[in-house]
Amino acid sequence: MIKRSTRFGSITFIYIIIIIGILVLINFISMRHHLRFDLTKNKRFSLSEQTTAILENLADTMKVLAFFKKGDSVTLYYKGRLDEYAYKSEKFSYEIIDPDRNPLLAKNYGIEEYGTSILLYQDKTERFTGTEEQDLTNAILKVTKKEIKKLYFLSGHGEPDIDESGEKGFAEVKKALGHETYLVEKVVLAQIESVPGDASVLIVPGPKKPLFSVEIEKIRAYLAEGGSVLFMLEPQLSPEIKKFLKEWNIEVGDDIIIDRMSKLFGAGYTTPVVSQYEEHEITKKFKYATFFPLACSVRPGSEEKSGYNVLALAKTSPSSWAETDYQSETVKYDADKDLLGPVPVAVAAEATITKEEDSVLSRMVVFGDSDFACNQFLHLSGNRDLILNTINWLAKEEDLITIRPKEAEASRVSLSRSEGINIFFLSVVLYPALLLIIGVFVWRRRR
Repeated sequence: MIKRSTRFGSITFIYIIIIIGILVLINFISMRHHLRFDLTKNKRFSLSEQTTAILENLADTMKVLAFFKKGDSVTLYYKGRLDEYAYKSEKFSYEIIDPDRNPLLAKNYGIEEYGTSILLYQDKTERFTGTEEQDLTNAILKVTKKEIKKLYFLSGHGEPDIDESGEKGFAEVKKALGHETYLVEKVVLAQIESVPGDASVLIVPGPKKPLFSVEIEKIRAYLAEGGSVLFMLEPQLSPEIKKFLKEWNIEVGDDIIIDRMSKLFGAGYTTPVVSQYEEHEITKKFKYATFFPLACSVRPGSEEKSGYNVLALAKTSPSSWAETDYQSETVKYDADKDLLGPVPVAVAAEATITKEEDSVLSRMVVFGDSDFACNQFLHLSGNRDLILNTINWLAKEEDLITIRPKEAEASRVSLSRSEGINIFFLSVVLYPALLLIIGVFVWRRRR
């Protein structure tokens, strides 16, 4: 007869074997399929829609050679990021190489410091530093794009400077467009014969002085050749631009948009909040609010014009209105003069222009504000994605229209003086004292 202890030991051994088998199976499955939860506010550790789309559309295999010191905390973080890329696409692979252990390979690639990565794709090589998603995705865009397009920002009329790093400058837009692999330059149309022939998009960013009639004529000629123009305007617009935009069946109001909802977001009444977008390539899958400090209304003309397709792209909340008597001390809605919300603040337009036997497609987007894209407001909610998506559409780069990686945000906790004292008392005084009392009580009971 089998002893009870032997039978118990056999059962225990079988249980251990079963548990080990389950753990091995779980590990085997997790190596091929993993489930992660990103609880950070801006989904910092999840790949963006832009990166996912790029990886899914890779035409060939791609490899990253990461020259990092093995075992370092930065290396481990970067490896986790690279794992996400490799998980999204079978065509993406990577190798982490310690330059100290493989000096010959490091020398062949000209590696002089830790933290340098080499991206290999087809016959192209791209060198970059950094461990964030933006750094790697930017490098992928550079090697996968067939053509580097050029953007020109109009200058000479008091427009924000693309090299200005202050609050009202456009340096952040220039930097963001560089991440989208565009080349960005300034242009003074009054000094040249025509819009440069290599311009994919001409951007008019909030001119404070009227454009000369000869400049408007150059823009008209550029559009007739199939060009694309982005107007970012301001209230009290010069009549020359208004008259020109009417040719495209676009009406710009002599008003300022007032929005009561803005107070809920800590903004003033003259900063309308936009969360209503029409169905368009620019705003597909767009779910973020955008803010337009001091904007005027921009809407399609009341009558359709043959050959021109104009769509109201973004609208303010129903609690807003376009105030025409904005120079008075008291501002209130007047049904006879003002436009009740939702008020269009941007339009997108296409025109098929016939030239002899051929026809060309021209594009235009008009915003009733330019400040939303300045350094101060660019990273506010969806402003950055909206301006970049707009320029990608105008440049006929629809595959780049998406939601981009978000920058890391510092998490802060604000406490009042009384809250700080309470937390100190609980964590430093009360809880340790309670543990000490329980310990003394248990000790005395055992004695």
